[in-house]
Formats: sequence, structure tokens, C-alpha cells
Amino acid sequence: MQEEDESEEEVEESAVTGRLPGPYELHSHRHHRQHPPPNDLLRKLGRTAAMCILCFGLALNGLAVWDAAPVFNQQLGTPYTSHQFSWFLAFMILIPFSVGLLVMLSIQISALRRDPWVATSEYSTALPAAVAATHIVLAFGAAAAAALSYHRAADILDCGILFCIGPGPKSSSYNQGPGWRNGSGTALFAISLALLVLEVRLAWLALKDLVPQTRGVALEAQPRAGERHKRYEKRARRCRWLAVVLWFFIGMPLFAVAAMLFPPSFERLSSDRLRYTAAAEAKAPGTPGSPEQAGTPSIMTTKNWVIKEGEAVLKAWPDLLVFYALIYVVSVIGMMAQLHRPLRNWLLWRPRWLRGTSVGAVGLGLAFGVALAMWTWYWRYAHSFLGTPTPGNPTTWPRERSSRTFGQIGSFILGLLVLPVSRNSIWVTVFGVSWESTIWVHIWLSYFFLACTAVHMFAWWTIYAWGGRCDPRIFYLSPDGPAPGCEGADACNATCRSGSCPLPCSSFPHDILPRGPMFYPSNSLYMGYPPEARGLDWTPPLMTYLYLLVLICMGIFAHHRVRRQQFELFWAAHCIAAPPLMAGMLLHAYSAWYYIMGGFTLFAVDHCIRSHNASLEVDVVDLTAKEHYAVLTLKTTKTAGGVGGKPLQHSAGQFVWINVPRISPFEWHPFTISSSPHHSATTIHIQPLGPSTFTGQLHTLAMEIEAGSAPLPAVLVDGVYGSPAQIHEYTSVLLVAGGIGVTPVLSLFNHLLHEAANGRTPCKMHEFRVRMVWSTRDVGSFDLAAESIQGAASDPRFAVSLHATRGNTPTHEGGVRERLLSEDPETVLAEALADTTTLIEGVDGCLHYGRPNIKSQLDEVGSNGSNTLIFACGPEALVESCGRLAFKEGVHFRKEVFLL
Repeated sequence: MQEEDESEEEVEESAVTGRLPGPYELHSHRHHRQHPPPNDLLRKLGRTAAMCILCFGLALNGLAVWDAAPVFNQQLGTPYTSHQFSWFLAFMILIPFSVGLLVMLSIQISALRRDPWVATSEYSTALPAAVAATHIVLAFGAAAAAALSYHRAADILDCGILFCIGPGPKSSSYNQGPGWRNGSGTALFAISLALLVLEVRLAWLALKDLVPQTRGVALEAQPRAGERHKRYEKRARRCRWLAVVLWFFIGMPLFAVAAMLFPPSFERLSSDRLRYTAAAEAKAPGTPGSPEQAGTPSIMTTKNWVIKEGEAVLKAWPDLLVFYALIYVVSVIGMMAQLHRPLRNWLLWRPRWLRGTSVGAVGLGLAFGVALAMWTWYWRYAHSFLGTPTPGNPTTWPRERSSRTFGQIGSFILGLLVLPVSRNSIWVTVFGVSWESTIWVHIWLSYFFLACTAVHMFAWWTIYAWGGRCDPRIFYLSPDGPAPGCEGADACNATCRSGSCPLPCSSFPHDILPRGPMFYPSNSLYMGYPPEARGLDWTPPLMTYLYLLVLICMGIFAHHRVRRQQFELFWAAHCIAAPPLMAGMLLHAYSAWYYIMGGFTLFAVDHCIRSHNASLEVDVVDLTAKEHYAVLTLKTTKTAGGVGGKPLQHSAGQFVWINVPRISPFEWHPFTISSSPHHSATTIHIQPLGPSTFTGQLHTLAMEIEAGSAPLPAVLVDGVYGSPAQIHEYTSVLLVAGGIGVTPVLSLFNHLLHEAANGRTPCKMHEFRVRMVWSTRDVGSFDLAAESIQGAASDPRFAVSLHATRGNTPTHEGGVRERLLSEDPETVLAEALADTTTLIEGVDGCLHYGRPNIKSQLDEVGSNGSNTLIFACGPEALVESCGRLAFKEGVHFRKEVFLL
């Protein structure tokens, strides 16, 4: 109470002075001296800014060098050099890396003005002004980049891309220059606009801090916690379902229509070519230029839907329909299950003959298998690659058709695996699962993608090696027969060495390596291109090197052992390799953008939302250190009067990503919110995992704050995330936790206690039972459950069972389990119980030593089939045992495991 009284006096004093107290000032009684600014943080930000500038400079230089390549300047017969290719590869990698650095740097700079040391140091005025000036400069830079990018892609941006179709000049000419400039310019324009919006917003927030604020506005009456949470739940549910409706009724149909109208590859991305492609009709199977071979079943042929004769014709490509049909069918079933509980229960049912796999998971696998089979059959046997197949066309050879088919399978898989990676995921709402569950789908699809891409690449290498013999059937066949001097392999090799052959010889592996002039020996003769364009495709060397980069970053560094032990390495590798891979696929793979752009758009929107969330102001109320954990207490932005912030709006069991710039400006870690939505502040309990880890450093910082040697830190929060558990649908709930996995369980249990105490029984039946089982090593951690124990004591429908497995008691250094082996068991347990009872009031009726018997705990709440839920969070072994029990007893099971 003494602490609260002092804080209230300082707030009242601010009404007279007209200046709002900072978070550090509200807790000044805990700190006895001024603290120097964190110069280490400023130095880190300075080094990051220098790296960002350097990377941007190198990337833009790479773009300028690549723009000068002959292939983009009407010199299609001239190869590009290894120097040009190296700079282009640098551009592909450094542009997304630089943008990510700039976004993180901007958010960290904005956070400087909220750091508690600023309000009490000589930097209190200069630094906020410097922050505002920095954001204004960056905003002008983003505006200039947007203007230059718009000028680069003015050919298609002037008409709004989608509205380029209609009357106007049409052309079917082959010219990679306009396509490359329009495509890259459009991408850079979109990135620049997003950066401009972010910098303008951060500059506005910084400028607001420079204007003195007064207490002239009276505080509005805040609703009660229960009413506030109820309103939040309704609003959050409406927003989630609105996003789902917008995506499925506007977003995906828009991408599907664009794919039916626009050309499949970037080199045709020009206004006249867009109009030409939109107006063209797909030809009948077997005719010259048809996308399908003769004899293809009607259901797998392209249909023409004429919107306006001579201007807009929708081509319903079979592969496109298969891709979108898979997504829509699975999603509709998922949404129906969310609205119809019997269907959801059937999908969650795990019959014994499926060995623990749910009916829904098997159905999802079957739907994917059917779509993949149809996709493979179409590209392998029905599609006409490079025009109408002829006896001499190499695309009729099984080796090449198989290679191209695996490439298309890779595009199909990539289009699916990018869908669930967004943290603000619509699929969590559609399927009612946790975000971590969708990530496992992403992981398995990713390894499938790497395998298919490897087969595609190595199969082409065998074709290149075969072509190295200069086989005239492959590289020198023309409508009039082999070119003079190339009638046979030996003659062709000799002619090529003399430099008089019409096309360069294949010289594997130099075809895929940047050594000397780089050509790609393709079969483009059959595509109707002019002679000077034949045999030239610059993207395979790019994809070869990008695949090797992806194999290391997303194959090796993403392995579960590396991911769990070196999460920052995994995260940085993903950030480096993912954007170049997506861009490379759009440039290289035929029709890949048809399937990738939808998920890529969700990914980009998600990052914009996350950048917005991370820049929101959050006040650190307290950071305390306990023996086994640290407690971080947060509130959202101050209210109109400048004081009395609210807790983060969340549902029970959700989590946030936390960044503490004083520890590391660029490390973000997920933590579950342990407080109930009804509490007055948001509390996060964090267990230290070692002195050198993020959690260990946060625990050390908390001890320094308690000792008065450091002020409270600024904290950035991204969230909240996670799919709330639908506990209100069950009559019997068993909450099982192990170790620090108790955090979501505490939030859920205390939330149910609060609802029941206020007459809002979460279950449909008034007779329901909830039991919380927590197993941990040390009894010293059980004070986290003090509120739960006291609440359960007043309501017979709730129960708590605490289990200490190895830990020490407050008065004995030896662990209980070890003492039981050498001393009298009754004496040891009696002493342990007496010690712990003095620690936590009311714990004597629920404390046990040893591992819990989950089966007996389930019997306590009652096993009632689909009306019973086991919710588990903790070590993998504990969660798996709960899952096996749920399968055996026929009850529903849900787990929360944050091992990404």
C-alpha cells in the first residue's frame, strides 16, 4: 500500500506541473540514483543502421548492374556475365534483408523514446526530437523510393495492372526487358509504400511526445473487467470471421481471376502483353498452341469463359482449379465444423483402427493426396509443354516431362506451405486449431518441397550433361532439319569449338555455374521465339544457387534439433532465405505466381500487422525476480488522462511475442500470458533457461531492478496470438501442466473461476467440473497457484492437484525424492507438507510428491466422451501421455506446445 500511495501522489503532482510521469518515475522509490543511458544499445542500433545502409547500397548497385545486362536491352543472343549474375544474386538476397533490418531498426528507434532512462536523463528532450527527425527522414526516403519505383513500372501501374485489360494496343512479342522492369518496379513500389506508412505513423507518435500533455481531460469510467473481456471476445470473434469472409469471398477469387487473365511468366508483364493475353482464348486440345495434348479428358482441359469478346476471356486452367478446389473444399468443411459441433466431434474422433489419428487429419491427407495425384497426372501426361508435341520435340521425352512435372509439383507445394506461416492466421479461425498445429503442416510440406525441387534440378542436370555432347536432336533441331555442320554429335562439337554454330554448345556444369558467358540450353525453339532468343534463359543458374542457400537455411538450420537449441540461427536463416526463394520462383517457374501470390500476400499483410503491433505503446508496470522465474507485468497505452492503463486485451491461454531492447534489439520470444483476462494487469511468468539465454538475461535484469541498480526496461509486445480453447463447450475439463507450461493452464483456470463466481457458468450445463493438475520439480514454484488454490477452495466444482517430483522443500536442501530412498517415508512427507504449508496458504489439501496419475485425475472430473476435454501443456513426454489417455478413454484432447 505504501508503494501505491507514493505513486498516486506523484500522479497528482503531475496534474499541477502539466507533465506526465514516465514509468521509471512511478517506481522511483525503488531506485536511488540516476542511471546512465544504455550506450551499448545505442551502439548496437548504430551498427545496425550502418549495416542497413551498406546492404541497401549493395542491393541497389546490384539492380543497376543487372539492368545493364544484354538480355534486358534487346540483345537476346548475348549471354550475361558472371559479374552481372553475382550482383543480381546479391540484389535478390540483400533487398529483403535490408527491408527487414530497416523495419526492426525503425521500431527500436521508436522504442527509445519510451525507455525509462530517457525521462530522467539529459537526453529527455534531445532524444525524442532526434527520434522524430529520424522517422521523418526515413519517411521522405520511402516516399522517394516509391516515386522511383512507380516510374520504373509506370507501364502497368498507370493503368492499375488489373485494369490494363480492355481496348488498346496488344502485342505478343518476346521481350524480357519491360517484363523485368515492370515486375521488379511493382514489388519495390509496394514495399516502399508499406515502409512509408510505417515511418509516417512512427513519426506521428514521436511528434506527439514533443507536445506537453496536461490532465485537462477527465478519465472516462472504465467498464468492469468481466464486461470489458466480454466485449473484447465479441469484437475479436467478429474481426476474425470478417477476415475469413474477406479472404474467401474477395481475396482468393481476385487472385483466381487474375491468374485466368494474365500471362504465366514475368517476361510478359507489360501493358500490351497483358491485353493480348487477357483477350486470347485457349485452343482446343491437340491444336497448335494448345495447353493440352490430343485425347485429354474434357474434365482436365482448359475452358474459356468469355467476359467481353476481344478484351477479356477467363481461361480456367485445370491445374488452377485443382489448387483452389483443394483450399476451398477443406476450408468449407473446417468452417462448418466450427459452427456445427457434431461435425467437429466426428472430425476430432480418433478411432482405434486409425491408431490415434483423427478422422479430420486423415481426411485432410486424403484430400491433399487426391489433389496431388490429379496435379501430377495433368502435368505429366496431359499438358503440352512448349507448344504442340511433335516426334522430334524433346518435351515428349519421359526424362524431360518428368523433370518439368516435379518442378510444377514444387510450385503446388510452395503455394500451400506459405499459407499457414502467418501469425495473424485466418486458418486458426477456419479450423479451430492452434497456430503451432498449422506450423507442423508447414514443416512437412517444406521438406516435401525440398525433395521435389531436388529431383527437378538433378533431372535437368542429367539433361544438361547429355546435351554436353551437343546432340543435334536437342539443341540444333530446326523446322528445316539440323543446322549446317551440326548433323552429328562429333561434327557439332567441332563446329561449336570453331564458334560458327548458330547456338552455343551446352557445357555442363558451366550451364549452371557463373563461369564465363552464361547460357541455358533450353528447348525454346518450339515456343515461336525469334532465332536470337532461342537457347537463352537466365533463371536456372539463379535458382541453382538459391536452392543451395535454401537447402542450408531451411533444410539444415530448420531441423528440429537446430531449431530448438539455436532458435535465433533458425529464425535469421529463414528471414534471409525465404524472400529470395519466393522471388526466384516467381521469376523462374512457369505459372508459379498463380499459386504463390495468395499465400505471399497473407504473409506480407501479416508482417505489416506485426510491425504495427510491435510499435504500440505498452507500459512496464513491474519486473520482479523469484527464485525459479521472473514476473513481467504490463499494461497497454495510458488512457485519455495519461494514467491508469488497461491490461492487454486477450483470451485465456493466448500468448505474445516479447522484445526487450536492453537485452537484444532484435530477439523476439513467445510467452504465454499467465494472468486471467479479468485481472487488472497482464502478467507473464518467464522461466530462466540459462545465464546466457534471453530468459536468463531477463531474470538477471529483474534481480538488478530489485536491487535498485537498473531502471525498468522498455518492452515491445507483438500479439496477442493463439486460438482460444473452446472450454465452454465441455462439462468436464482436466487441465494438465508440467513445469512452466502451467502459464496457459493458470490463465484458463482462473478465467473459469472468475466466470463461475459471477454467475456466468461457461458450460451449457450448470453441473460442471474443472480440475487443474500441475507437476513441477520444486515446491517453491507453487506460489504461482496461490490464487487458484484459494478460488477452488470456495467452489466445489473446482479442484487443484499439485505434484512436486524432485524439488527441495524450504527447510531441507535434499530433494524429497532422494530423501525417501534413505529415510522414513511418513516422516519425510510430513516434514515436506509442513514446510510447504507455511509457504502457501491452503496448499496442504492438494500437495503431493511424485508424478501425477493422469488416469485417476480424469476419473475425478469424470470421463464423458465428447463432453470431456483434456488440455495439456508442458514437457513432450507429459503431453504425449495425456494424448494417449484421451485416445484410450475417447475424450477430446488439446495441447499447447511451444517447441516451434
